[in-house]
Amino acid sequence: MVFVSTIGAIISSEVTNLLFGIHIDIEIISLIGATVLYLLCKERITILRDVNYSVLIFFVDMFIFTSALWTSGLTPNVLNHFPPFILNNTSYETSIHLHNNAIISVVSITMSQILSNVPFVAIYNLFMIENGFDKDDISPYLMLAAACTIAGNLTIFGAVSNIIIMQTAESRGVKVFTFVEFFKIGSMITVLNVIVYYLFLTL
Repeated sequence: MVFVSTIGAIISSEVTNLLFGIHIDIEIISLIGATVLYLLCKERITILRDVNYSVLIFFVDMFIFTSALWTSGLTPNVLNHFPPFILNNTSYETSIHLHNNAIISVVSITMSQILSNVPFVAIYNLFMIENGFDKDDISPYLMLAAACTIAGNLTIFGAVSNIIIMQTAESRGVKVFTFVEFFKIGSMITVLNVIVYYLFLTL
């Protein structure tokens, strides 16, 4: 019941934001839902004891690290070495999408292997805003979301969730993919997915 209510509150928040400009952060809604669920649960101590705190610390540290790379100017400098975006209206609109979405796809999949996809989205979103993208640029942002998602299919390092699953499986005695085994399968899936997403979102 609490879970359903939390999901309903999140959907309602998005609807009211769209219609009336009234928005409540998803984080606040989720925190309230989790707090209510925790207070109603009889196994509070067990839940707290079983939380994988190392994963939480890992995520926090990762975002701190990527934020430091952005603040230091290192990440923007690296991203500036990729071809620039086209944001003027002098070209045919489809050609602009072809160009920008190609850059976003390549950069997202490549850089996600270094920074992991979720932290990369956080900093690349800032980079896109600084380069003139806004809320009306739906196709580029959808391309960013799609490319970063499938970046986790290319290698184990493309998504932190891959690493967490691998470590959890190994700790339970399950044989996991090696980096090469993962890449052999993941590369084919990633190429196919990026082609489909790119053509769909661009054309």
